[in-house]
Amino acid sequence: MAHLCMVLMADIRIDGRVKKEIRTLVTAGHDVELVVADLTKSGSGGEDLGIKIHYIPQTLWSQPAMNFIEHLIFNRKAASIVEAIRPTYIHCHDLTTLLAGVWAQERIGATLVFDAHELMPENMEGIREKVWGHIEKYCIQACDHVIIPETNRIAYFKKKYPHTPEPVLLQNFPRQGDIPTANDDIFRKIYPISADKKIILHIGPIRSVRYVDEL
Repeated sequence: MAHLCMVLMADIRIDGRVKKEIRTLVTAGHDVELVVADLTKSGSGGEDLGIKIHYIPQTLWSQPAMNFIEHLIFNRKAASIVEAIRPTYIHCHDLTTLLAGVWAQERIGATLVFDAHELMPENMEGIREKVWGHIEKYCIQACDHVIIPETNRIAYFKKKYPHTPEPVLLQNFPRQGDIPTANDDIFRKIYPISADKKIILHIGPIRSVRYVDEL
């Protein structure tokens, strides 16, 4: 069976999509390790997965430039850990970790898998969109496999990068138990919203291209 190392720059405790992938691979008999950002700096989270987890303490900043530097530091540390693990496959979740995968792949020659959960540069504006667009263009050339969760995104990705490997469709719906529960009435308790008024929850960046005004 394969030896996989996943890289994630998010909180594994609430990332149901990644938890589901890990459990599926472990059930199939594969050896999985996880390199993950430790936002709480507690060295914990994901113990229920039953795999070896390597935590990298990370700080979130209010300044975009500082956050970008933090991204680079995380990727360099993650690459070093992956190189020491020497897996057969490097599985990078989102563009935020793909630099680590590329750097490690150059050293150990592992198969690189890019799990593109989001269209990251397209969700940005200005200099951030340009910088991450260049990073994606640089990294995508090294990917052996690309995973995308939706058919329209696959069509878009193939048009954007026609010379990359054929993307694999993985409609990864998290298990219900991996989704944090919340009270449906939380907003009505905080704000004066009557029961006959609808509440629209918008997930993601608030920008004009998300048609927030129309909503």
